[in-house]
Amino acid sequence: MDSICLPAVLLFILSCVMPVQVNAGMKTQFHPVLYVSGHYTDNDDQAKSNKNESHYMVYGSALSLRFIQKNASVELSYTPEFIDRESNDKDGDSLEHNASIMADIQPSPRVAMNLSANYDGHDNDVGNEAWRTSGNFTTTMAISKKTRGEINLDYANAFDRRKTTGTYQEQTDYGGSVAVIHQFGYNNQLSLSLDYTSVDYEPPIDDDYDSWSPGISVSYWINPCWGMELSATYEKINYDILNLDVDSGTGTFRVINCIDSHFKFYSQYKHIYTNRDGNTENSYLPSLGFDWDVTEDAGISLGLGYLYQEWENKSNGRLFVDANVFKQVDFSRHANVILTASSTIYPSSEEGADLGFQIQYRSGFLLNWDIMEALSWNLSGAWTQDEFTEPNVDRTDNILDISTGLAWSPWCWGTLEFAYTYEDYRTDSFMREDYQEHRGTVTLRLHPSFGWTEKNLAPTRESVEEHIYGLN
Repeated sequence: MDSICLPAVLLFILSCVMPVQVNAGMKTQFHPVLYVSGHYTDNDDQAKSNKNESHYMVYGSALSLRFIQKNASVELSYTPEFIDRESNDKDGDSLEHNASIMADIQPSPRVAMNLSANYDGHDNDVGNEAWRTSGNFTTTMAISKKTRGEINLDYANAFDRRKTTGTYQEQTDYGGSVAVIHQFGYNNQLSLSLDYTSVDYEPPIDDDYDSWSPGISVSYWINPCWGMELSATYEKINYDILNLDVDSGTGTFRVINCIDSHFKFYSQYKHIYTNRDGNTENSYLPSLGFDWDVTEDAGISLGLGYLYQEWENKSNGRLFVDANVFKQVDFSRHANVILTASSTIYPSSEEGADLGFQIQYRSGFLLNWDIMEALSWNLSGAWTQDEFTEPNVDRTDNILDISTGLAWSPWCWGTLEFAYTYEDYRTDSFMREDYQEHRGTVTLRLHPSFGWTEKNLAPTRESVEEHIYGLN
């Protein structure tokens, strides 16, 4: 192991003493990190019984280089890691090379672009370890004073545990979306969009699919107190191996009553039509609710409705909570809590070709507390429920996650971190067992700054939910 880690340590030391050249008009920052971490789980196979403990060590170095100009910033990172699987077969030990790039570029006042890519250097699929290589490109263009266009491209190649079966499998996803948004009047907006997604498993399975989804939405305010929103989407999914087509259409109509600039009431009706290989299904969902302090990516929107589903030979009804919550509450300068919740309906589940109609509820929180200048603590909790309501499926999965972490920085160049997670998974399906798992991690990081300045940006919903829900 020493001979393998030596090049990474030498590269870290060399990088620390190398002078950084700063070109005219460009600011350059360098940030080296050397770390060692220990990982433990009491249920590596996520089994109901006959649990298998696992522990391993990671030795790594993270080297980050950032270039900043007036209208652009680029950050490059390289992270070699040696993984010592001391509780497993020694043949599983590996040296992995990870790299990433993040770039924000504004080539003109009318165009903004964002690029991110992450290469995960796992050279093979080892045991129960997930890995993910991904890339994303997003651009926003001001077509005119009141019209803008948005393009988003995504790619991911991952090896991960499938939530519905519990088995690990390699998966490649790629797709993109394009949208045109036109603003007319103070709050009136027209949007046209087109999405494409492709999912391929290795080896191929019945759940491989391609989908196309065009959509249109209109929001119009009759006066400052009353407005309405209308949206319609169509999706066509083709399961390649099964030679199965699923067509679905969703229409939503909402009437809004604005009480003040922060609070609104709404009444809404949603209709979903699905045709799966000649079998039709209609879902009717009226609801009432309110929006409080809602912006593009924050606020609280809650409603209560009744979902009535009608198949060719069966019908079913249930209450439905319409939720979209992302709100930060500050207790003081040193403590805050972030709340998040959502409810989503998938006319055809992305988890599998045979699962059909899916209702997903998620709720969670993240509590951050800076106990003192050198000591911080966080606590998070998350609950996820997936309901698959097709008559021949009728399955419900529940996942509860509780995590806590402590970070102590006794020196400006070093941090000691402790993390613990408890996960409880329960299902009424025969395809997978219930399980409980405890995971723990201890990490020591050495990080001389070399003028590196952290970006003190407000937490985004994407980053917070990735922390709270993890890969669930």
